[in-house]
Amino acid sequence: MMIKYPVHKVAKDFKRKGKDIPSKEIMDILAQHGHPPKNHMQPLSDLELSIVFEYLTQHNQIDSIQSVYADVYHEPAAKQEP
Repeated sequence: MMIKYPVHKVAKDFKRKGKDIPSKEIMDILAQHGHPPKNHMQPLSDLELSIVFEYLTQHNQIDSIQSVYADVYHEPAAKQEP
């Protein structure tokens, strides 16, 4: 069974500067590569998902992997006993 992953859910799952990417941007990426979706509810094929992932990966590079983890994990503070 193939999982249906529509344009609007792909857009919601990707964030840029803390905000969801608009569905229109995902649709524009696909249109540039010859796979224009009819609407934001259209489920994407594996090929279309690969196009979107590749485009977003290539156009949203990070400086270093440390920047990804810098704000994610912090050591818990040690409890001080009285």
